[in-house]
Amino acid sequence: MEGLKLYLDFDEAFEQEVNLYPTNQGRIHAWITIKKKKAKALGLQGKELLRVAIQKNGRLSIFERRVQKLEMKTGITFRINIPKETVQFLELKHGDTVRVYIKRL
Repeated sequence: MEGLKLYLDFDEAFEQEVNLYPTNQGRIHAWITIKKKKAKALGLQGKELLRVAIQKNGRLSIFERRVQKLEMKTGITFRINIPKETVQFLELKHGDTVRVYIKRL
């Protein structure tokens, strides 16, 4: 039997660090932060629905999320939350650099 081939279509690809913070209740918050300059180059404005693929060490995890726009005193950043299943599957740790692929839906 021949191996199956999967073709994925994404708009952009870039390298980014992962932020991981545990909470007191035993949950883990994980996200990717995108600075304003990079977000502008990617055409992000906030609240867009994206198909996101994260790749680490040959493993790939795909999910859909909305982009959050955070306005703070220090400036504007954009955040994509990562599901806990992806964190567990890719064995992500705080500060890991991953390859991120995004597709606007």
